[in-house]
This record gives sequence, C-alpha cells and structure tokens, in this order.
Amino acid sequence: MKTITDTESVSEQSKTNHSSLFLMCCTSLTGVTIQTIFLREYLTIFSGNEFIIGITWALWMLATAFGTFIGSKIHFFRNLFPSLYIISILAGLLVLRAFPLLFTPGQMLPPWSSIFCIVLTQSDPAFFGGLVFGALTQSSRTAPLYAWENCGSLIGLAITSLLLIFNAPHVYILSLVLCIFALVVQIKKPLYLIFTLILLIAILFINSVSLSWKYAFKYTSINNGTSGEIVQSGKDESLCWFLNNRIYKCKTSLPSIEQSVHLPLAMSMTSVHSVLLIENTGQLKELQRYPSLTIDCIETEPLFREKGYRYLSWPPIDTSHYDLVLCGTSVPVTASDIRYFTDEFFRKVHDLTGSDGCFSFTVQLSENYLTPEESSIKDNILTTLK
Repeated sequence: MKTITDTESVSEQSKTNHSSLFLMCCTSLTGVTIQTIFLREYLTIFSGNEFIIGITWALWMLATAFGTFIGSKIHFFRNLFPSLYIISILAGLLVLRAFPLLFTPGQMLPPWSSIFCIVLTQSDPAFFGGLVFGALTQSSRTAPLYAWENCGSLIGLAITSLLLIFNAPHVYILSLVLCIFALVVQIKKPLYLIFTLILLIAILFINSVSLSWKYAFKYTSINNGTSGEIVQSGKDESLCWFLNNRIYKCKTSLPSIEQSVHLPLAMSMTSVHSVLLIENTGQLKELQRYPSLTIDCIETEPLFREKGYRYLSWPPIDTSHYDLVLCGTSVPVTASDIRYFTDEFFRKVHDLTGSDGCFSFTVQLSENYLTPEESSIKDNILTTLK
C-alpha cells in the first residue's frame, strides 16, 4: 500500500513534470517568434540579402545545440532563467537595431558584418532555448518534452504570422509573446514578473528611438510588407519609399526614370497602345502623361500597388500582346531581383511583345566611366540577351 508520504511525493512530482512541460512549451513559443522577428530585422538591416537566412538558421541551431549540451551537464536555475532569457532577447533586439550605427550612414553593410551581428544578437536566446531542453531532459521524459516543444512552436508561429498579416510592429509582437511567457512561467514569482513587465514597458517606450538607429534619415511611417520593411520618408514632392533600407522609388521623377519611359515610347517602331509595367519604381507617374495607354502592372509588393490598374502575377497567364514592356528594377542586389535578368524572363518578354513590340529596362550606371564592376554587369546583361 502507498503511504501518505508516497502519495504526496507522486503528486509533487506530477506538478513538477507539468511545470517543466509548460516551461518547454513557452520557451519554444517565444523561440519561434524570436527567430521570425530577428530574421526580418536582419533582412532590413542587410538590404534583403537572402544570404542572411541560411546564416541565421545555421548559427541558431549551433547555439541551441551548445545550450542543450550545457543544460544536460549543469544544474538548472529555474527561478533565474526566465529573467535572463527575456533580458537576452530584448538586449539582442536593441543591439541588432543599433548595429548600423557602426557604419557610415547610408552605407550598405558588408556581408562579413552579418555573421558578426547575428552571432552577437541571437546567440544568447538560442543558447537559453537549448539550455532549457537539455536541463529538463534530466528530470522529464523526452517524448512529452518534444510534443510540448512542437506544440509551443505551432502556437508561436500562428500568433506571429497572424500579427504580421495585420502589420503589427515587431516590438509589439515580441512584447506580447514575452508577456505570455512571463505570465505562465513567473506567475508564482511576483517580483520576477513585475521586473519582466517593467522591462517590456520600457522596450515599448524606446521603440521609436531604436527604430531610428536603423535609418540614416527621418522617416514618416514604417510598414511590414511581404517583401520586407517599407519606410516612407519626406513629404509632398520629396516623398520617397525604401524597401529593406534601399530606396525603391520617389515621388519626384528622376532623369533615369523619365528616360526609361519616354525614350522607348518615342523610339518604338509602331504606335504604343498597351503597356506592361513590371515593378513600378516611378515609371507609372510618367506613363500617366499618356492617357490613351492601357497599362497593366506586375507588383510583387501589395503595399506598392496603386488603385485603378490591373495587376497580374508573373509570368502572366494571359498571353496578351503588349506594345511595350517596361521593367522598373535596376541592378540586382538580392536573389529575388535576379529573376528579372534571366534567360527565361527575356524569352517570356519576347513572347509578350512579339517581333513588333519593345522591351525596356534601365540599369543605373555611371554616366561617363564604367567601373570594372559596372562593366561586368553590362557584359553579363548583353551576354544574356544574345
């Protein structure tokens, strides 16, 4: 027969196991959110370079693996962990946003700096996440831990994705998830809980300041688009849009934009009635000077779409003939930009224009002298066209 002491011991062990499972679930929930938010911040700072994605996941897994190993070897300070975990996350976010201050304003950050930035900002949260799993495996069965970890990941992914769809600021998403983490894990430790809530309130108050660290100019609004972070700067005729810290288009037409529209229209061998504009970086304003034109557009970022035009996906399913196809993208900087400079792209454009149509794109290079890099870009494009 079980004695009262044995029953109490079993009950206490059951409570401990449930506490461990909840801790694992909440840690996993926050981990997914941190990965998503930090990755989007990295892409903004490093101009949308997809190279960042692989580095981020690889370094995250390395730090997590190291944390799991350490957690299985040392005593786990359960009371102290949540506060250290939250501090490491918030500190990582602030350091991440302050990282561009180390470079000249407006300078495109070199690739090597991304590794340094990622290691510096996400290693601690990833390490603590692995530390929890490694420590809890000493007192709990592995199978339930995996199940609750996956459950937390799914919940975190659902919350983060839903809030991003509704354009919620990154710091609000992070604060909400960390608040959930604190309420579940620290509910029986009021002093720790109050300390955590004070930290979250403080990070919300300095959000606007930390955002300004990422940009070398004054911005009027920030939105999270499907292609990255979109920033508006200036007003009236000086209004400009930036995508992932790179200028995308301006309200005032630049000479290169005017030439990319008016020259093809003037030089076309046949009269132009229908135009397909791919990625409007300012060309649409110039095309509006020709009211007789029928204009279709392809814009991968929904927030850049203007009302009153038909938007298609690429490649267009409708094989309509266009008298003129304009491509607004310039020199490709990221892998996603290269899709408009491939053999398949040019062949599809040829199908859309036929033998009588015209295709135009503008690569902004030096006016008088081509640098070796610019000369290489020109040669690559000519080789592709041939």
